[in-house]
Formats: sequence, C-alpha cells, structure tokens
Amino acid sequence: MVVLIGWFGVAAPAEELLFRGIIQGRLRETFSPFSGILLAAVCFALMHVPVAALSAGMTPASSFVETLVSGAIFGLAYECTGNLLVPSIAHAGLWTAGLLVL
Repeated sequence: MVVLIGWFGVAAPAEELLFRGIIQGRLRETFSPFSGILLAAVCFALMHVPVAALSAGMTPASSFVETLVSGAIFGLAYECTGNLLVPSIAHAGLWTAGLLVL
C-alpha cells in the first residue's frame, strides 16, 4: 500500500511535472506540439536508460523503446487534456500493472 501511495502521490506526478509540465511545455513554445511531445518523450526515455542498465531483465535499448512509447502516450494525454493528473495516473497505473503481472 505504501508503494502505491508513493507511486500515485509522489513519483509519477513528479516525473510528469518535470517531463510534461516543464520540458514538454517549454518545447511547445519553440516547436510544434507533436515535436514537443516527441522530444520530451526522448528525454524521458534517456533518463530511464541508466535505471535499466542496473536492472535485471531489461536492456538499455528495450528500456529506451518502452519508455519512449509510454512517454509519447503520456505526452499526448497531457497535450489533449492540459491536465497533469491524466498522465500521472496513467504513469502510476502502468507501474501498478507491471507489479500485478509479477
């Protein structure tokens, strides 16, 4: 239960604030919304590569692809709604789904 509170209440909202709220928001000022989503997703994926390198079962390349796709989906959700709560819940939900699979 503590893990879920941490994911939904702290970790996912913090990552979404940084990557969607700040990075994607700033990129949108210079580039098109699509380019902002894509570039923010690349930053999001690159941030996760070192974590994958330390984790068993994931290669840095597979982690990059997985987080690039999920980052683009989270970015699109934010762009369509203008609400960081939507990608934050999706982000934490993805972690929860992974936990349930295990």
